[in-house]
Amino acid sequence: MENKLSVIGFFDCSSVICVERNGKYEFMEEWNDIIKIMSMPADKIEVDKNWKFAITKDSENPVLLEFDNFCAEKKFATPAFLMALLLKEHFKIIKEKVGEKPNEIAFCFFDQFNDCERKRVEEGLTESCQLLKPSVKCCFIKV
Repeated sequence: MENKLSVIGFFDCSSVICVERNGKYEFMEEWNDIIKIMSMPADKIEVDKNWKFAITKDSENPVLLEFDNFCAEKKFATPAFLMALLLKEHFKIIKEKVGEKPNEIAFCFFDQFNDCERKRVEEGLTESCQLLKPSVKCCFIKV
């Protein structure tokens, strides 16, 4: 890539980070994610029995994840908010590797999303990036 953006790639329930170092891109050895939920229509979430959270909703959010935090308290969050937390952690690792936190990031998907799923995921990730302080610009790479 010309502008040497770091790239986060998603496949199934995993993510990978690629960073540019010394003139070439390298895959980092960390991470996982919730991208699958973002790809599904809010009214047709297919629950995986292995998930450690429940899907619920309220009057403002058609999809909320209900989970127990580290203090065993029930918490609720949108997929975009949880993804923003995960991205924040991804960006810490990128900063450790390249010396600065990205203000722009590229995303690519190794999963085969149809057009509607891809649009939902792109919108969700854009929202996640906007929730970060300061917000991060994002773009999407087709592979």
